[in-house]
Amino acid sequence: FFLSCTPQTETSILVSQTFTTLCRYPMMITYKELHDMNLPELSRKSLPKSSSEAIFKALRKGLEETQFLTEHVLDVVTGKRGMEDGSVKQISSGFKNPGIDAASMFWFTLFMFVTVRVLQATVFPLISYIVGVRNTPGVKSQKVAKFAESCRELSFYCLTLFFSYKAFFDKSWMYNLDEMWKFDRQFLVDPAFKGLYFFEASWYFSGMISLFVDAKKKDFFQMLAHHVFTVLLLMISFHESHMRVGAVVFVLHNISDPFLQIAKLFKYLFDASSKKKTLFDVISTIAFVCFMLAFFATRLVFYPQVIYSCHFRGPSYFFDRPHNLMEKSLIGLLTALLPIHLFWFYLIVKVAIKAVKGSSVEDTRSDSDEEDEAPPTKTKKTQ
Repeated sequence: FFLSCTPQTETSILVSQTFTTLCRYPMMITYKELHDMNLPELSRKSLPKSSSEAIFKALRKGLEETQFLTEHVLDVVTGKRGMEDGSVKQISSGFKNPGIDAASMFWFTLFMFVTVRVLQATVFPLISYIVGVRNTPGVKSQKVAKFAESCRELSFYCLTLFFSYKAFFDKSWMYNLDEMWKFDRQFLVDPAFKGLYFFEASWYFSGMISLFVDAKKKDFFQMLAHHVFTVLLLMISFHESHMRVGAVVFVLHNISDPFLQIAKLFKYLFDASSKKKTLFDVISTIAFVCFMLAFFATRLVFYPQVIYSCHFRGPSYFFDRPHNLMEKSLIGLLTALLPIHLFWFYLIVKVAIKAVKGSSVEDTRSDSDEEDEAPPTKTKKTQ
């Protein structure tokens, strides 16, 4: 048990062997008797010389782990092999090597954040200028920044949905939730599964940082709570070897978002263009309607079924065992996301009602608190 919870270094092996030997004796053992057991000596050269050396060693191992997981993800999404097809050796789920896993999560998050910020500062603003979305001179405007943010969100969600399609959409447990509990916990997983899990979690980790870097939104605290709950949900489900639950949850969360970003992008094009306004408005409205329907179906219809399955159809039903503390926390986090979804859907309905009354579609769910300000007009003084 000790070895399963810690990295298998010479230190942990020595401690484990000591415990194992002591447990064989029901009586007290003297220091002399312990010394005579001839336990293997620990070489001081193998021990880290300092905490900084241990950190750098963990980061190096984590980088190797990140490369290993990424290669397997690419093998699955490029069609070289299928997920869980038995062609590769499975690895343990859960934080069996917490130092290496934490370092790998750090590298995933760092690569995600840097890539996103570079694209958001270079490629996406360039696309904005090419299509004609530009800041108004002399006006406090964030049109280009908003356009770049929508490009960022659309790129990620399209990418992760493509990855999920290649990896999960032929799995029975994506459509029959009882199949998630077929063998209770999933202690051995495909390396690509773990890689996709860390890829998804890194997006929300970097998203929490971006919330403080980007312009503050009206739903800042709701988004922050959503990201925190989602990260905790992914990490706890990974730790408890319930990764199929986590995969179903993040697929359901990602399906509706591309439609929202498409609606916002065409709304920015509508505002910036003097031609084809009708076309841009129609596309934006259609995308928003698709977003509203997909959001309702995935987050308010199917998502509550996942919560029900975890609470009533999970281990307590199929294996007649009570939920442990971490599993109860997992159910609590799943439930905590539902009120946020209800709040967001309330805002979405408000936008839809506004559109029906004749106003153009706008995303009040994530508009900035700081609206574009027109320059003050000069008035002529009267005598």
